[in-house]
Amino acid sequence: MSLITVNNTQLNNITSFSCSWNDLDSENTGRSEGTGVLTRERIRANVHQIDINFDMITDNELAMLQSLFSPESVSVSFWIGKDVTATMYAAGGSCDWISQPDGTCYWNFKITLTEF
Repeated sequence: MSLITVNNTQLNNITSFSCSWNDLDSENTGRSEGTGVLTRERIRANVHQIDINFDMITDNELAMLQSLFSPESVSVSFWIGKDVTATMYAAGGSCDWISQPDGTCYWNFKITLTEF
């Protein structure tokens, strides 16, 4: 079992992975100025966001990952105690260049995916 699959591509070189989920509330959600009581109008529950980290990857691996996450949307399956499959988009990412004492260079790459 792969922890994460993106568009049917298994990601096997993951260093770390975290998942959070939030509810989406309507514009009518808010607190009363007079009483401070919350009026909540939830539109959708459990919208997932995942952060995936890849450490010490090569130029070719970085290019492959950037290409994999570049479409407007991707189908992502991941394990959080149960299988979850969601349509997601790349909400942001970053990469750091790492030079080793022996002269070799690698990348640390992080991507954040948010459920549609």
